[in-house]
Amino acid sequence: KKVEMYVTKMGLSNKWFYEYYTLCEYMSEDFVLTDKKTMVKKEKLVIDEYTLNQIENNLDILLDRYGEINLNEFDAYFVFPDIKGYEWNEYLLIGLINTYMLDKYEIKKDKKNEYLYIGTEDRMESELIPGMGIPFVGLEIYGLSKTNIIRNIKNIGCIVSSYRKCLKIIDEFKPDAVIAFGGYVTLPVCLAAKKRKVKVFLHEQNMLPGKTNIFLSKYADAVFTSFKDGMRKLKCKNIIYTGNPVSQRAIECKKYNKTNLGFTKEKKLIVIVMGSLGSTSVNERILDFLRTFEREDTEILFITGKKSFNDLNNNLIVPKSTKIVPFFDNLPTIMKSSDLIISRAGASTIAEIMATKTPSILIPSPYVANNHQYYNALDLVNKKISIMLEEKDLNTESLTNAIDEMFDE
Repeated sequence: KKVEMYVTKMGLSNKWFYEYYTLCEYMSEDFVLTDKKTMVKKEKLVIDEYTLNQIENNLDILLDRYGEINLNEFDAYFVFPDIKGYEWNEYLLIGLINTYMLDKYEIKKDKKNEYLYIGTEDRMESELIPGMGIPFVGLEIYGLSKTNIIRNIKNIGCIVSSYRKCLKIIDEFKPDAVIAFGGYVTLPVCLAAKKRKVKVFLHEQNMLPGKTNIFLSKYADAVFTSFKDGMRKLKCKNIIYTGNPVSQRAIECKKYNKTNLGFTKEKKLIVIVMGSLGSTSVNERILDFLRTFEREDTEILFITGKKSFNDLNNNLIVPKSTKIVPFFDNLPTIMKSSDLIISRAGASTIAEIMATKTPSILIPSPYVANNHQYYNALDLVNKKISIMLEEKDLNTESLTNAIDEMFDE
C-alpha cells in the first residue's frame, strides 16, 4: 500500500506556504491526494504504510459514527504558514491531514449549527481554521509582557479596537452563544458578547485557571472544566465538570499494532514524548538516559518533536531496543499499545492519558503561564495514577527509578 501526496509550494504575501488537498479520490487500496488548481511547483511524497493505517483509523471512526462517508467531500484545501525556525516537512503535513480531515468532516456533517471562529491575526489558527471550512475573523491583540512596556501600552489600544470590532461582528453574525477556551484574545470577544446580551460559556482546560478565564468567569453563564478540582478562583456560580473534548477521540481510536514499528508484541513498551515541537532542555537528558537504559523485556519509542529531531540528528546513537522518530500522529493509538508514557503535562496530554488509562511519568514544563502543568500533573499524582518528575530533578538515575517504581506497582 502506498499513499501519494502532491504538495505545492507557493509564494504569498512575502511568506512561503504549503498548499495541499485532503483526500479527493479513493482508488482501490491507494489513497491519492490530487491538486485541483494550476500549481507553481509540485512535489510528490510517498508515504509509508504506517501513515495509511492512521488515515484508515480516522475513516473507521467516521464510518462508526455515520454508517457511510463520501470521500468526495474531502475536496477543500488547507494552507499552512512556514514559521521561522519550524520546518514544515512531510511528517507535519501527514499529521495535519489525519487530524483535520476528521474535524472538517465533523463540521460538514453538523447541519444544525453555524460557526464563526475569532482568533489572533498572526498565529497558526488564522490559516488552520479557514482550512477546516470555518469562517475566521482575526484580531490584533497581544498578551501582556512583563518586560516590554511599550508593547503593553500599544496593547491597550488593541484591546479597545478589538472590543469595538467584536461588537460589530456580533451585531452582524447574531450568535446564540459564545464559547471561549481562555487566552487573551477571548477577552474582547466575551465582553462584547455580554454587552449584546449573548450567552457566554468558558472552558478551562488546566487544573489552575488562566488569568483571562478567572476574570471572565464572573460574567459567564457557565464554566466548563477539564478537572474535577479545577474550579478554584473561578467566580461563576454555574461550574460544570465536562472533561476535555479531546478525550472522545482518544477513547474511540483503535489500538495501534506496535509490531508495525518493529517492536516485539511480548515486550513492554515505553513511549517518551515531549510535545509536538519537543523540548530541547529535556531531550538531551532523555538521550543520556536512553544510552544507558537497556532491559531485555522493555522497548522504547522516543518521539522527539519535529524541530528537536533535526537538532539531535547527529547525536542519536542508542540501543537497538529504542526507536527514535520526529512525529507520531494520533498519539492515543500508540498509548493504548504502551505500558508507560513519559511526557509533559499539558491539558490535552492529560486528557488522553486519562482516556486511554495509560500509566504515566509526567515532567511538567516550568516555562508555561502560572506553572499550570505542575498542577495538572499534581492532580494525577494525588489520584495515584501517575508519578511526577520535575525538570530540575530529571536525570538518568531519577528517571530510571521512576520507571522501576511504576512497573513495580
